[in-house]
Amino acid sequence: MLKVNTLGRFQLLYKDKVIEMKEIRSAMMTKVLLYLLIYRNEELNSERLCTAIWEGTDVTNPAGALKNLIYRLRNFFRKEFEIEDVILNSCGTYKWNPQVEVELDIERFKQIVVNAKDQDKDKAILMYQEGLEIYKGDFMPAFLEMYWILTLNTYYHSLYLSTAKELAEILSKNNNMTELEKLCNKVIKIDNVEEEIYCYLLESLIEQNKISLAYEAYDKAKKLLLSELKIDKTEKLDAVYEKILSYNKNDIVNEMDEVYDDINEIDEDIEGAFVCGYQVFKEIYRLNARMNARDDDEGQVLLITLDSCYKTKNEMTEYQVKKAMVALEKILIDSLRIGDVISKYSASQYIVLLPSCSTENGIMVSNRIIENLLEKNDKNKSVSVQIDLEPVELATRADNLFEG
Repeated sequence: MLKVNTLGRFQLLYKDKVIEMKEIRSAMMTKVLLYLLIYRNEELNSERLCTAIWEGTDVTNPAGALKNLIYRLRNFFRKEFEIEDVILNSCGTYKWNPQVEVELDIERFKQIVVNAKDQDKDKAILMYQEGLEIYKGDFMPAFLEMYWILTLNTYYHSLYLSTAKELAEILSKNNNMTELEKLCNKVIKIDNVEEEIYCYLLESLIEQNKISLAYEAYDKAKKLLLSELKIDKTEKLDAVYEKILSYNKNDIVNEMDEVYDDINEIDEDIEGAFVCGYQVFKEIYRLNARMNARDDDEGQVLLITLDSCYKTKNEMTEYQVKKAMVALEKILIDSLRIGDVISKYSASQYIVLLPSCSTENGIMVSNRIIENLLEKNDKNKSVSVQIDLEPVELATRADNLFEG
């Protein structure tokens, strides 16, 4: 039986021999072969094959070029696997020789995960795991310019994610957090911007008391979703993250030294403002607002928004804002006080908390930030800066600011 892998890499396996795609040495031969294998139970006329293989490309003599590719494929199988007549032709049609049995990984993957839905939980878990193990990566990523390959790529990727989520839900309900963590980490290697998978990962880490890893996973997820998909509002992920913030230690300690070891920052050379995720920023803000109300103290919160100076927005202006955001973070860390707090609010915004700071000082800080970003850095001249300054308040309006 000829085994064919298409998920994550293209391989032909026959008896003890393995042929990689690079050994075929022809992208066109690979495309013809792939199409013949996927539709091996059908008789394919020249027009259909040519349309699929050359898809919108002008070819002088597509029928003749196809005949040449078929000829080369037959010779290839004869030479590499000693298989004769893998492709049959009759009256202008081509078909894979049914005498040569084929096992396609995409077909096996689909069959296993679809059948798993009708099984009991224990059997379903095993079948889902078996099916997901087949999925080594997306379908034929080297040929995504072909519409029919892109369609299949999208379909199997979607099937992979839905299967992973179904298995994750079963593992979650069974409280099998070790396997749930392993599953999520495997899925993230293939698709690192699926919010729901990160939610399951955080859940598994929290339940296993791996709180530090949960913080890291949350920060990684937020950054990736923002940079890759421009998503800055993640309600599901933030809801799970709230569990981390409310986490209590299970073990009773005997000495305060143990507490200090747990809560202290590791870096002894602490300099600059404190950078944190937005969820943590909200908690710090609310605490600061309470302290100000109690002690009649002042504090300011800055919302810094970057935008392109050009009216027309494109990839270049987006890149300029992105680079300016990187520069802005460094400026904020270096120029603010050690007790000030910084968080990324969106793809083009930072939010800053200035405890014990008057409005006048807040204006001075704002002007200094603009000066450091624009006047001292010519690279950011094409970016505009807007800073909104508001007092830290324990009030309905302030609470509404952080309801997300």
